[in-house]
Amino acid sequence: MVESLKITINDIIKQFVFCSPFFSEQTENSINDKNKKRPGKFFGHPSYRWIVTLYSCTYMSANLIEHICEKYHLNKDIPKFVGVSFVNISICIAKDRAFTRMFGLIPPSKVPKTSLLLWLTRDCMTIAMSFNLPPALAKKLHDNGYFSSYKTALVATQLLCPVSIQLLSTPLHLLGSDLYNNKQSTWEKRLKFVRREYGKTAAARMARILPAFGIGGVANRALHEYFSVKVLVTIGDEADK
Repeated sequence: MVESLKITINDIIKQFVFCSPFFSEQTENSINDKNKKRPGKFFGHPSYRWIVTLYSCTYMSANLIEHICEKYHLNKDIPKFVGVSFVNISICIAKDRAFTRMFGLIPPSKVPKTSLLLWLTRDCMTIAMSFNLPPALAKKLHDNGYFSSYKTALVATQLLCPVSIQLLSTPLHLLGSDLYNNKQSTWEKRLKFVRREYGKTAAARMARILPAFGIGGVANRALHEYFSVKVLVTIGDEADK
C-alpha cells in the first residue's frame, strides 16, 4: 500500500510540473538527472517557460479586455470569454502540442484534429469557470444569503469554480492525449485508460489550477482593482490642475 501511495504521489508531482501524464522513461530519467545536478535548470526548461507564458498572457488579456469594457461602459462577459479563450487556447494548444512532442510515448507526429477539439473544449470550460462564472455565482450566493458579503462570496467562488471543473474536463484531456499517443488503440482500451488515469490526473490538474486560476484569480482581481483606482485618481488629479 505504501509503495502504491508513493507511485501515485510521484505521478501527481510529475503531472503537476509538466502538465502531462505522458512521459517516455528515458525522457523522464534524463530530466530528473539534470534537475538533481542543477536544480535551478528547471526554470530554464521549455516546459516552465510555456507555463509562465500561458498564465501571464491569459491574465494580461483578461485585464485589458475588462479595462476597455469598463472604460466604455460595455458588458464584459462575452468579450472577456471570447478574448481570453482565444489567447489562452491558442497558447495552450501550442503548449500541449509541444509537451506531447517533448514527453510523448511516440516520435513527434501530426496531432489529430479530434485531440485539438477535445483540448479546445477542455480549455473553454476552464476559462468560463475561471473568469466568467465566479462573479455571477458570487452575486447569486450573496443575494440568497449564503454569504454575508459579496467579496467573501467572490473569493470562495474564485477558488472553487476553476478547480471543480477539472473533474469534468480531465477525461477530455486524457482522451485527447491518448488519441495522439495510441492512434491504433480501440475505444474500449481508451476508456479503460481514462478510467485508470482519471484519479491521479484530476488531482494533479486541480492542484495546478488552484494556484493558477484560483489563488491567482483572487490576487489578480485585487491588483486590477487597486491599479484601476490609482489610474482614476491620477486622471482626476490631472483634470483638476
